[in-house]
Amino acid sequence: MEISKKLNKRVSETTIKRLFGFAAASHKFSKFTLLTLAEYVQDDQLDPGNIKWEEESLCRWEEIHDNAIKITQHTLSSIKYRSGIPYELTVSRKFAEYDLDEFFNSDFTYSSFVSHAGYGKTILLAHLADKILNDTSGLYKDSTLFFIKINNILNSEKPVINLEDLLKAQLGIHSKESLVEYADHHFESTGGKFIIFLDGFSELITDRDLLFESIINFICSLEDGKSVKVVISMRPTNWTRFYEYIRQSAYLKTMWFAGSYFDPDNVVNVPQLTDQEVDLILSKDQSIDISRINGNLKTQLRIPFQIQFYLQLREEDPNFSYATNITIFELASRYVIEKIYKTNQYTEKLLF
Repeated sequence: MEISKKLNKRVSETTIKRLFGFAAASHKFSKFTLLTLAEYVQDDQLDPGNIKWEEESLCRWEEIHDNAIKITQHTLSSIKYRSGIPYELTVSRKFAEYDLDEFFNSDFTYSSFVSHAGYGKTILLAHLADKILNDTSGLYKDSTLFFIKINNILNSEKPVINLEDLLKAQLGIHSKESLVEYADHHFESTGGKFIIFLDGFSELITDRDLLFESIINFICSLEDGKSVKVVISMRPTNWTRFYEYIRQSAYLKTMWFAGSYFDPDNVVNVPQLTDQEVDLILSKDQSIDISRINGNLKTQLRIPFQIQFYLQLREEDPNFSYATNITIFELASRYVIEKIYKTNQYTEKLLF
């Protein structure tokens, strides 16, 4: 752009579109944008000393980055401490790493990991977050990750939801400023992107329809998908409701990265564990001889929550041989006890 050539400063194309009315502008333009444009057109009336600026909470991306990392680390700590099995026994899913890399390099604006409860969506996101945070010289080195549990930031007393306002409040950005514009400036100057992980939808008690509408509005504001990437983790029931907002829009459907394993019939894209992944998890427990595990049992353990039950059984009776077919029935019994009889809605589940 001419601005970049003349001033060695970058203003994104999306910001220029908003300035001339070719794209929606729900927020005021940042001080950096206005001063850069004033300098480009040589307008002395827009000198910083001649303007009374409204209060701005942040002026540098580094501060936004630091706030995002603090919240991300807190989210990761909560996930690791609450993991059904020791987090150090869990493994990163290779398919998810490949999907994230492809999504990051694409023009898609949002992606999703959809699976039933107990398939390890949250642990999967935690490993991806660790990968991004620890990448100091590769694909994600200049990018910022913001990993948040959506149920932790919603106020059930306020039914009107604006996702961008919720995110800005967490990041310390002034309510009248644009998060996307900040991300655009950072992307134009460094190539680093702002990656948002949204999890915790199953724990929501607020109106999901209002939230889904707000997420859609936020995604639409991203437009080209170059500076901001959104990754959503949901169960199939929630994703089906969310997709109702998407399917009527050709634009939204083209901006969704479905992943390598999306199954439209079952509405999932997180496959079961591979035999190699099962072996890798179990081999981290020195008390387990994976060579003795029955083949049928290993097939059962490809469902992540079954590994949690398996380890519980071994802990309760270390001397029992859990390498035989009888363990499959023990796991089925444990599932019925934990998921039906020990739940608050056990009566309804037994009746229906």
